[in-house]
Amino acid sequence: DTLEYRNILFYNTQLKDDEFKKFKWFLKQDDISAAQLEKADRQDTVDLMAQKYGGTGAMKETMTVLEKISRNDLVQGLQNSSQDPKGKLGEGKDLKT
Repeated sequence: DTLEYRNILFYNTQLKDDEFKKFKWFLKQDDISAAQLEKADRQDTVDLMAQKYGGTGAMKETMTVLEKISRNDLVQGLQNSSQDPKGKLGEGKDLKT
């Protein structure tokens, strides 16, 4: 699960601020508390998703929301990273929060 959460965090850092705001809006529609999401940064958002959905569920929800905000490039990246058994695809990338 830890690798999945790191991948979700990495791909969340690829979102522009306005895209991240939309990402959180869609999560609010799926029963994650608006109060919890309001001031949540990218890392906090991943934590909230982990609590709500678990590892595999959080990955699926991330891909669903990324599709809704038209970031299919990131969906593809997440799909590739989840098929990468050693987690090498995101290795060495700078995580900006």
